[in-house]
Amino acid sequence: MSSDFDEKDLHQGIIFALHLTPTLRGHVARIMSCVGGLIRDLAKTQPNTGLGCFIFNCSRKDASVDGILPVFELQDISIDQLQTVEQFDGDSVEMLEENPEINYGEQLARMLQVARDNFVAPPRFTKPYTVRRIFLFSDCDRPFNGNTSRKITLWNILNDLSLEKINITPFLLANKPDFDLSEYQTIFETLDQFRPAVEKLDIDQVEDKILRTKELRRTSFRCTMALRDIKISVQGCPLFKEPRLQSPYRFFDDNGTYRYVESQSVKLDTATGAKVDDDHVVSTIGFNDQHAMLNRDLIAKPFDNENKPVLQIVGFRKIEYYVHHYAIGTPALVTPSDLEQYTHSRRSFSALYQTLAAKRKMALAWGSTRKNQAPASYYLVPTAASLGYTTGIEPYPEGLALIPLPFKDDIRCLPGYLLQMEPSAPIFPNQIEDLVTEIIDICKPLPNPQVEWYFKVLEDHLLQREVDYDPQVPLEIQKQQMINSQDQLKKKCMELRNRLKDSKKLSLLVAAVRAELNRVDNFQQLNIQPTREDKKAMLLTDDIVLKAYKLGQMNDFTADQLKVYVNSKANLIPKAKTKKEMLENITDYLDRTVG
Repeated sequence: MSSDFDEKDLHQGIIFALHLTPTLRGHVARIMSCVGGLIRDLAKTQPNTGLGCFIFNCSRKDASVDGILPVFELQDISIDQLQTVEQFDGDSVEMLEENPEINYGEQLARMLQVARDNFVAPPRFTKPYTVRRIFLFSDCDRPFNGNTSRKITLWNILNDLSLEKINITPFLLANKPDFDLSEYQTIFETLDQFRPAVEKLDIDQVEDKILRTKELRRTSFRCTMALRDIKISVQGCPLFKEPRLQSPYRFFDDNGTYRYVESQSVKLDTATGAKVDDDHVVSTIGFNDQHAMLNRDLIAKPFDNENKPVLQIVGFRKIEYYVHHYAIGTPALVTPSDLEQYTHSRRSFSALYQTLAAKRKMALAWGSTRKNQAPASYYLVPTAASLGYTTGIEPYPEGLALIPLPFKDDIRCLPGYLLQMEPSAPIFPNQIEDLVTEIIDICKPLPNPQVEWYFKVLEDHLLQREVDYDPQVPLEIQKQQMINSQDQLKKKCMELRNRLKDSKKLSLLVAAVRAELNRVDNFQQLNIQPTREDKKAMLLTDDIVLKAYKLGQMNDFTADQLKVYVNSKANLIPKAKTKKEMLENITDYLDRTVG
């Protein structure tokens, strides 16, 4: 197991395998529409993702392999795939067998073998796929129909896929009330690392899961968790992440053909400009021309005997002692590692998780999750639904939430002016919480309307779609109208505005929060202490100087301010070289004039 786990070169490949049955045929168009939507999203966020789509249990005249029709084979996403999806007519595909229970096991085995071949032998000039996933769509609950021979065949194929690190996810659409999951649970029970969740879904849940595939969850670290003599291989992934637009590529125009520009960085000698070999580059600390070379093995602690990062569990506390607003940073979800260094890591982790959830406790850990990371303290909190971890969309992922705890250096004082204010009403924090609870469902990541418009124009051009334009309206206005129609952020803002307007409770909460924030801002403006730069920039007027003279605060002015003021009173106040002399001259002048 490598503790320096680098996933910059993740290359995800997904194969959609649709089992054509009389009842699933009615959902094929919607599933293919979701695949088209996924292609559009991935083109913006992860354009190097590979997709493949197959339909099995098809008649031999439609299928290239016995019963298997490739809509398109596995390759990185392209406009050809989108064209194929939009032009695909599922109703024209004939079924090989009307009763799916008769040949489902045989067809499924062939489909999985075809998918494996696509992953093992990707197209030419395509990087190998490191994240391999098969999405199986079916509404038949008899994968081997009680046949022991077919069951063993499926066991062997699934274990071969597991060894190739190919993860299969079943999308089982229950087409009858007594839909039975037992045969699926039987064929998947032999898997350890990539055992999928077997559950009934409706078409809306299937569509949501397909579209969320664009959110590729990356592993942020792999390390060892230690509890006395027990060692567990774990991995962490971010709990909160949203897809980002792809970085723009650099091309150059070669007589109308755009060619990709490769770039590289080199290390140069600042004195001569000569290139320095990487083997001669070292890291040092020092002062002026005195340098001491850094030894990474000495500063990268705590590690285990094999120089790997370790999270050491040092104790346990009741879950009631966890105060969420005392935590710092973003939590990570810790789960057993797929690349196990220690045997039985999954069983040990499962036992720890279930014990913490049953006893309503959390673990206190100390250590590092990566090399060269300073050690820190963490809470490991089980994310069980019984402890309140729920969402309105799907079950909360089960694991241990790794929550960083603050050290002394992480704690900062409140601004001084806040400490001088009179305390707010005790109900004020609850008002903010109530307001956030009411509007949290609106606060979701939304696409950039300008970027969405550019991608729509590009898609219309590539697919040769006809777009209606009004010659009487300027193009800029029509462009803005199209952008506004796709601007979900503006729609959400209007929805929030209407909700606040229609609800008296929300209006009062907003007014209370606004009044408190205005009170803080006004107090800051009235009591803020000017910095040295502010004082230096402030010009002295007769009123300011006279007020300071009467209050005995003349010494608060800087020498630069006094010098400018003296120069403005030529022939009235003698010039001086020091601040003390200038203060004396100004004081003598005010004594004469003010009396």
